[in-house]
Amino acid sequence: MAKTKEKSQEVNGVKVYTKGGNGKRECGNPDCPHFLSVRTKICACGYEFSSTDNGEDGTETDPIALIGLANKFIEKAGGADKAKKLISALG
Repeated sequence: MAKTKEKSQEVNGVKVYTKGGNGKRECGNPDCPHFLSVRTKICACGYEFSSTDNGEDGTETDPIALIGLANKFIEKAGGADKAKKLISALG
């Protein structure tokens, strides 16, 4: 069965969606039900995304990705105990 593409609607001149998915993100305003294109900077409700909302400052913001990075670190360190010692040595 073919997947149907969700149609956007325009609210206050901004394309918004009712569901998330690839290329979409949830508005940062907890009272707003909209999902937007990842390139949209201002939601229809007025919420303005900053560069840190997107992880554009070079930091990872996705919790699942952070867990993956931690697991890679533990593996490269040679185990959880060795990784813990390395981290505590950093102060």
